[in-house]
Amino acid sequence: MKLSVKILLAIVFVLVLLSVSLSVTSQPNFCKSCHEMNDDYQAWKISVHKKVSCAACHIEPGPINFVAHKISALKEVGVHLTNSYENPINKHGAVSKNMPSENCTGCHKNIGKVSDKDLVYDHEPHLKNNINCAYCHNRIAHPGLKGHTSRIVMSVCIDCHLEKEASVTCRTCHPASFKLSPASHDSVGWAKGHGKSGDTAECKKCHFDEKRFCLDCHGVPMPHPEDWEEEHGKAKNASLQNFCGKCHNKQAFCSSCHEAPGGEINAKNGEDKKDKDEENDKD
Repeated sequence: MKLSVKILLAIVFVLVLLSVSLSVTSQPNFCKSCHEMNDDYQAWKISVHKKVSCAACHIEPGPINFVAHKISALKEVGVHLTNSYENPINKHGAVSKNMPSENCTGCHKNIGKVSDKDLVYDHEPHLKNNINCAYCHNRIAHPGLKGHTSRIVMSVCIDCHLEKEASVTCRTCHPASFKLSPASHDSVGWAKGHGKSGDTAECKKCHFDEKRFCLDCHGVPMPHPEDWEEEHGKAKNASLQNFCGKCHNKQAFCSSCHEAPGGEINAKNGEDKKDKDEENDKD
């Protein structure tokens, strides 16, 4: 056999081997072969993308990008062998933050404004502002994994809108048919007793602007700072007592420390009572 034929056959063999290798390493079962990927694989199997290959999402379109990705991925062999991988995988969400929208729009071609009974969402302005699909839909193909949270939550939307100086009015995202306030707000005495719930994190999902939603009504920081009992007398607010009275009964609450002869509020009496209490504690 001539040398040129041997060389040609060798080239063909290498190309076939390379083609098979590229194909095999692009299949979900290959990803599952590494134990650290099993949770991601199981999550993918129950996702709406369970019939979409890993490569379709994780590799940018085009043969050059495909080969470049495969070369870059060789480092993962070393990461696997040395057990130096992140736990959980993609812990900080770098993959979704950097995944180009072209990976999604190849299949999802009609992405305009979508709506349901709760939300109205327009993809167009987000894409124009270089907010990639996977940044928001970060758990769409691997849902429910421990250590990961979906970015499709109101707090993330609000933070992003504030950063980009986009509208944060309720009707920007919620249709007119959507009831903005939850059922708890309709209960008798909610306005005066809502502070007892103690869950300010839940409140801030909607009332993210403390100046607008808390200070305008309460006139003071809410919830009160730890040193409020000692420092509240320094609050520079001429009508502080009027604000306090919205939640606290003036006589029953304030006068327990500040009561002066005749039932008047006296800040000095409060100081005296505090001093006496401290003396009693020492005794």
